[in-house]
Amino acid sequence: MSGAPDHRAAEVATKLALARGWLDDSGAAALRLRGVDWFAWITAGGSGALALAGATGVAEVLVTAGDACILTDEVEAERLGTEEVPPGFSFHVTPWSDTDWRDQFVAGAAERAPVVSDLPAAGEQPLPQFARQQRLRL
Repeated sequence: MSGAPDHRAAEVATKLALARGWLDDSGAAALRLRGVDWFAWITAGGSGALALAGATGVAEVLVTAGDACILTDEVEAERLGTEEVPPGFSFHVTPWSDTDWRDQFVAGAAERAPVVSDLPAAGEQPLPQFARQQRLRL
């Protein structure tokens, strides 16, 4: 994010460290955050929302031991990178018409090991309760 305040980058670093701790504690290889509330939390205030009432938006966040990646489509990537996402994230951009590419990317990043998610899809596990509780404290 161009001109992002230093406090956002520091906040993101703290939250990514916490998220990676959840991976260690849960035995998962990746954390997939689909909800707009979780997107805002982990990006220190960024918005991935398309509609105010929607639970999911135009982007997701994937956290592994070695990367924190914004998963979005080619329509939203530039705007998100410029306006919403502070330093600390890479981007995986897919065609807007083919969301299966995201699932393939997630599976590859997790090396076919368990994935935990706030909104689990087929084959994913729910985010551990302790993660939800820790998020509320921050």
